[in-house]
Amino acid sequence: MPFQFNPFTGTFDKVIKDGGGGGGLTVTTITNADTGLNYLNDTHYLADTSLGAITGTLPAGTSGAKIRFSDAKETWETNNLTITPAAGEKIDGYAIDESIVLDVDAAWVMLTWSSDRWVVDTVLASSGGSIGEANTNSNAGAGEGLVLPKVGVDTPIKSLVAGTNITLTPTADTLEISASGGGAGEANTASNVGTGQGIWKQKTGVDLEFYSIKSANNKIGISLVSDDVTLTLNEANIDLSNCNNTTSSFESSSQLNSRDTANRDRANHTGTQTASTISDFDIEVANNTDVAANTTHRGRTDNPHAVTKTQVGLSNVQNVDTTNASNIASGELDQARLPDGQIPFQIEAPTVKDFYLLLDAFDALTINSLRVKTISGTATISLRINGVDVTGISSVSASTTETTFTATANNTVSAGDDVILEVESVSSPQDLIGNVKLTFN
Repeated sequence: MPFQFNPFTGTFDKVIKDGGGGGGLTVTTITNADTGLNYLNDTHYLADTSLGAITGTLPAGTSGAKIRFSDAKETWETNNLTITPAAGEKIDGYAIDESIVLDVDAAWVMLTWSSDRWVVDTVLASSGGSIGEANTNSNAGAGEGLVLPKVGVDTPIKSLVAGTNITLTPTADTLEISASGGGAGEANTASNVGTGQGIWKQKTGVDLEFYSIKSANNKIGISLVSDDVTLTLNEANIDLSNCNNTTSSFESSSQLNSRDTANRDRANHTGTQTASTISDFDIEVANNTDVAANTTHRGRTDNPHAVTKTQVGLSNVQNVDTTNASNIASGELDQARLPDGQIPFQIEAPTVKDFYLLLDAFDALTINSLRVKTISGTATISLRINGVDVTGISSVSASTTETTFTATANNTVSAGDDVILEVESVSSPQDLIGNVKLTFN
């Protein structure tokens, strides 16, 4: 019989149940004869362990599934009820695949599947105890951990062993760690580097001794600024009258001016100097009128010196466009000198219909190829001469990939013929673009 906590009396009271499943659960009684049972969802198990323990495995968790277990004979403490999750699953705070053991008389447990585990929704037991929470353990901080992985209900902790010069002294509530002995450390020395006056003097015991820096008089100031020792010349404290004939070695003002004038006279300079070292060289050259005139002259293309073709050996060359037949005074223009041509086209929103590319051709020509693409969508097209399909360009597909189709037959256009681009079918095309490449016959 289950118990429920009474907040008014502070005790657990027995609750009389009506024998139903509650919440739509199917009520089923199990005994030790059913051990190894595969439990079912939405079932209330009345577990009778009076004749022996019962073990069983939960089904795979599904959304909203509930399973309830009740101590039918108040014998779980003597003969336990063991519940094991399906492979790869877990119950609340327990490890994956870890079983829970119900060993408290008169208890009942409701398990509800929640996303990734079975949650213990309700646990009521007699005042003798409860199932309790599933505790875990961990090491905090970045040092060497003392706590080992939990084994069942046991939390193993590493033992401390005293090493060299270490003493462990346990008390009632603490463990005292003491260090004995000592090390000498390394024997440090110091030295002066460089060729100047050294400030290192000697080592006395563990003390490194250095010379102090002092000024012999008020001419030199010494100060400590942050990490630096600063030496300053106190000019106001210097008496120039004590300098022995120092001015006799100085040049007079006139001598200095004469030397400066001589230094600036380019006639006194020898050797060469590159233009790149003269700061205003480019500006001065550009501003020179002769240089500017030559620069302008160099850019002229109107034959300022009136050079004739005879002067350059081209007296027999006519100044005409020989690719234009109308410029030929006599004779015939070689057909090979006539350029190939093309008929470009762009149809913004093509529909199923005929589009004239050439109406009543003036001259005979040969269609070589059709190059075509769309901006989007596709279209099926044919190129026709007077209603006859050009072989190789019949019912071809135009898409967003630029494609060239080569004419292999029925591609000769006579004077007076019409060339038509027929759009046979469309699939949402936008901007049918291309050109027809041709050769004059």
